[in-house]
Amino acid sequence: MLARIGAQALADWDERGIAPDGWIVDADARIAAWRAFFAEGGTGVDLLVTSNGAARFALIAAGLPLGALKLRTGAFGELAVDQDGGVTLVRWDERP
Repeated sequence: MLARIGAQALADWDERGIAPDGWIVDADARIAAWRAFFAEGGTGVDLLVTSNGAARFALIAAGLPLGALKLRTGAFGELAVDQDGGVTLVRWDERP
């Protein structure tokens, strides 16, 4: 992958959610979808299973600190969403 897209493009994707040239990623739509999900608020627990490519935009949508958006294979993230839609990062990129 590094040889194909370059180190900077991979870093931008992993750390800032900026897709490399030629990749088809509708970042605005993904961010809007995460924001709509968070705005639902509510109670209880939801388990979402998704790809790393989609999950990274949850942190961006929540306005959480960036820097390590990537979820490694087999890893998970945990976000707490309060009744008003506020999001707190509990843990990210953890493996069971």
